[in-house]
Amino acid sequence: MEYLLLAGDVGQAVELTDTVRGLQQTAQQQHVLGRLALESGRQDEARREFTAAWRSRSADTEPETVQCIAEQMAWLCLIQSDGHGAVSWGRRGLDTGPGDRAWLLRDELTPGLALTGQFDEGLQAVRTCPNTAPTGVPRNWTGCSPAARCTCGTGSTTPPAAT
Repeated sequence: MEYLLLAGDVGQAVELTDTVRGLQQTAQQQHVLGRLALESGRQDEARREFTAAWRSRSADTEPETVQCIAEQMAWLCLIQSDGHGAVSWGRRGLDTGPGDRAWLLRDELTPGLALTGQFDEGLQAVRTCPNTAPTGVPRNWTGCSPAARCTCGTGSTTPPAAT
């Protein structure tokens, strides 16, 4: 189903909802239901599923799944202009430890910090971004803001002059 969503085939992915609901209820299953709801515009349902997924995680839940849940909740908060929620969920996800989704969590944490007026902390979060995403995509394609990209790692908090 993830590949269907990545390919933009939300309609075909949504057709699998009943199949997913029939699976054993786990954090992974609830996360997938949350993704389906979010991708099809049902934000309230997505929030319920992601919250249930977070609450049902256990020692057996893969760390990647836990980070995915937090990252998707942070994204949902951002698209609803809830900066405090984005910060909270971004930090929760990063607090779970290292993982391939840390750069995505930071991408959601940073604008959340900006929305809540925590600009210095937001700039610090961007400074710690790796030069590339886990797939080797240059940082300027990972969602960091152009001003932050230009100053990232330089120690400067002043964006360069426009050209």
